[in-house]
Amino acid sequence: MYPSNRLPRSQTGVWLLMYVAVSGAFTFEAQPYDSIQGAFLARKQGWLGADSAATIALSPQLSLMLFGDTLIGHQTPAGGRQFVWGPRNTLGLLHLPDAPVENLTATDLSFYWGLDANNLPRSFFPEQNKYWYWVNTGVVADNELFLFAMKMESTGQPGPFGFAVVCATVMHVANPLDDPNNWDVTTIDVPGSNANLYAAAAAYQEDGWIYVFGIQAPSSQVLARISVKDAAADNWGALVFWGTDRLHNRHGVWFRCV
Repeated sequence: MYPSNRLPRSQTGVWLLMYVAVSGAFTFEAQPYDSIQGAFLARKQGWLGADSAATIALSPQLSLMLFGDTLIGHQTPAGGRQFVWGPRNTLGLLHLPDAPVENLTATDLSFYWGLDANNLPRSFFPEQNKYWYWVNTGVVADNELFLFAMKMESTGQPGPFGFAVVCATVMHVANPLDDPNNWDVTTIDVPGSNANLYAAAAAYQEDGWIYVFGIQAPSSQVLARISVKDAAADNWGALVFWGTDRLHNRHGVWFRCV
């Protein structure tokens, strides 16, 4: 066991992530990548846009894109867009060509969502009764893919924000290099996670461990850790949460939450 105010040691990457999270010491700048931007804008039907995005390298030639609420439809003759449905989550694959990435075209992008009994678009990871999933991040470890999602439900409140987090959920994909329609997926709600404590913000893998950033209500960050061995066995009860002690104004001091 480790002392309650110390995180297990690892190599540079994890310590850098923690330092950035606690101190806010770095600033980042993002610029549009013209060829990728153009490949998205060239789409005329099907997947037309989404409200969140994350990318995971599955191989040097293949990147997985995770999307939240998505617009499915087609471009009208007048150049507008008509949307027929909005799945809660969809996927994309970016096939990196052998040629320079500046030559990327729309044919290098493919998108995936489900279909319901009426042949209408639905979420790739389908709703479960009243619950749905927003898939935020993931990591590849030992050739398997672990996706981290927020399991959501409606609060019944009016307005655009009438929803709440239920818990964190993991999608364990045993064969991530296969076509997503043929994925072998196991879905697990993370024990110990709830609306006030969940990890699904950013993921990192190093030295046989998976690290995931998350939230502890009302405003603290958490870092969760599980061994790749336990993750592969779907033993998510082994996930340990660490948080910053903001209650006692001890910023930068990490303690074990669960």
